[in-house]
Amino acid sequence: VFTRTQDASGSAQVARYHIVLNIWRKIFGSIKRHDMAKKAITVFMVDVGLQMPLELGLVVSGLTSLIQSKVSYRPKEEVGLVIYGSEGTDNELNTENEETGEMGQYENIYNLFNVQVPNVSLLRRVQDLQELRGDVPGDFLDAITVGNDMLMKIKRGESRHLVLITNLEASVELDEEFMNGLVGHMKLHSITLEVLEVSESVDGEDSETAVANRNALEAMVCKLGEGSVIRTLAEAETADRMETVKITNGTTLCRVNLELGSSMSIPIWLYKKTSAEKFPTSKKYSDQFPADDPQASHIVKRGTTYKSTTVPENDDVPPEDRVPAYKFGSQKVPIDAKMEALMRYQVDKGYKLVGFTARANIPRPYFMKDVNVV
Repeated sequence: VFTRTQDASGSAQVARYHIVLNIWRKIFGSIKRHDMAKKAITVFMVDVGLQMPLELGLVVSGLTSLIQSKVSYRPKEEVGLVIYGSEGTDNELNTENEETGEMGQYENIYNLFNVQVPNVSLLRRVQDLQELRGDVPGDFLDAITVGNDMLMKIKRGESRHLVLITNLEASVELDEEFMNGLVGHMKLHSITLEVLEVSESVDGEDSETAVANRNALEAMVCKLGEGSVIRTLAEAETADRMETVKITNGTTLCRVNLELGSSMSIPIWLYKKTSAEKFPTSKKYSDQFPADDPQASHIVKRGTTYKSTTVPENDDVPPEDRVPAYKFGSQKVPIDAKMEALMRYQVDKGYKLVGFTARANIPRPYFMKDVNVV
């Protein structure tokens, strides 16, 4: 259990941490790690505090791109969204501390989206970030602590990541003892930290506060080791787009002969040079229930029934009584599977030179296909 406390008056902050080994062993001691591929869980922590009025537009654009990438290319990854520096407070650490009589802990941190598979509701909430801007400085150490607590309460063995998005301009009490304890706790549970810096500054000069915050976060990232990084939001977007490029090993499409007239035949191997990436199939979404209702099912299921035109009152026509038909003029001609196989055009694989023509004679759409190399 890792907590950070401060006195209720707010005049001073007292950092402390507790690692309760006996509780940890009781809860996690029986869980076995698997070497199989693990789903990733990412919690985004976005600074919406007083010092972020200009950068929130960039944050909305960049965060939308990152989440859309997960929806499109990594649909099984789970995502959570926390904002800090907000006017409201809604997080479990704050609630738990208030129940024990410790008031004023982890305030102005709002759990905007619980950890789950990203959906349309999350993207809509990202678009509303500019309207949720608070009037207090955002404390990124408190935010990291809340995000760490969220990941620790997920009793699954996936890889877990915290992503902090900020301009580093908020003044934060940098307690070295607390930060070392937080890093140690994150390393113990294999939680990585990615810091994404966003700035609208045109002169390129950083304030003393930004330099101090960056140095503190760089030290944390360095201690956390592999998987943790500090970079700009734009660099993260570029790296994310590069991850969507799929590199495959060269395999032959076919091994045939290249026929040059009737007297020459050369054995060749044909490889695929490029391949078009197909966009994931979209699913139908029902908005009959509120988008933020966790119990509601927004999945739309479609079923097809076949009825007889001669006896419409009968039940569904079974598959064995159905036959495909092709339109021929104004009529539909039924063709069963055996007849379709006999009429299908069949040709052996091969490459044959049939002649030459000028490039201008080939319409551009004829080139809109995967590229192969001989």
